[in-house]
Amino acid sequence: MSGARTAVPDGGPHWRPALLGEPSAEDGAGPGGGAVRCELCPFRCRLRPGQTGTCQVRRNRAGRLETATFTASVAHLDAIERKPFYHVRPGSPVLTVAGPGCTFACDYCVNHRLSQYGREAGVRWTGAPARPAELAARAAGHGAGLALSYAEPGLAPELTLALAEHARPLGVPLLWKSNGFLTPRAVDLVAPALEAVNIDVKAAEDAPHRRLTGAPLAPVLDALERFRARGCGWRRARR
Repeated sequence: MSGARTAVPDGGPHWRPALLGEPSAEDGAGPGGGAVRCELCPFRCRLRPGQTGTCQVRRNRAGRLETATFTASVAHLDAIERKPFYHVRPGSPVLTVAGPGCTFACDYCVNHRLSQYGREAGVRWTGAPARPAELAARAAGHGAGLALSYAEPGLAPELTLALAEHARPLGVPLLWKSNGFLTPRAVDLVAPALEAVNIDVKAAEDAPHRRLTGAPLAPVLDALERFRARGCGWRRARR
């Protein structure tokens, strides 16, 4: 479909306050300084000031968690079946938005130049700060949904909620293509904003899943059940 647009790189990440960060219990550090625990993905990185998480797009700055994923490296129109969704709004277009970063390190990833920023040598930062109101209006103008895909949308709850705030009044549905590696708290935060989620299960057993992704399988299966229990892409898909 037409309408491709890629954000122009502008030097490096734009950091902003992140959700799901807590003072680390180990050393009693408070919000004014010290370690923080990121509660977004099951790695639950404990970060001292100046440290960046395993994902490379969440960091501790002066005792506060920040994210670099309020970003659009890619924003283009394609068919919903390419997400792929086959039973949610079939035949409709979606405006797909992506920013750098992933919680997995799959060496076969076709989008590694986006997903493996900070984890693979030579992968440059690409992207500019996302503008949720403009993205929602653009999707509405094309009668399209909004999808977060290509890299890991689970790393962008802040952008997801901002997009939903602008998209909902326009009747624009919000969708994810995700690896599902999220904490229960993260699922509960974003599920009300999402019409449907497509989760790739990379392997059926833990050992090959760890070998392929660098992460355990159980949290992914738990997230599947949790999204389903909240009606995400379940009741709505059967309208």
